[in-house]
Amino acid sequence: LAYLCLTLYHAPPAAAPTPGKRVNPPAGAPDETQLVQHYCSRRGVPPPSPNVWACYLALGCYRMAAILAGVHARALRGNASASNATKVGAAAKGFAAYGLSL
Repeated sequence: LAYLCLTLYHAPPAAAPTPGKRVNPPAGAPDETQLVQHYCSRRGVPPPSPNVWACYLALGCYRMAAILAGVHARALRGNASASNATKVGAAAKGFAAYGLSL
């Protein structure tokens, strides 16, 4: 759920995302708090505390940073599957830093 929220609410859709910048959800989509509350309600569990939620978001950031670091490494070796892999991979540090800030 936190990983989904990172894509919807914390980074704009772009080739090299800028983590930490809040974006508006798509038209008709709930905001982050509403989405978390609805999900937890349907699962029959209480919503996480703000500190726990921040930890979940941070873990999602570290996951994304690890993925992007791999993309960057493949680009440096000339084994990338996309032409913009160097640019995308460079966003790894931004995701790691955003995770630390949470």
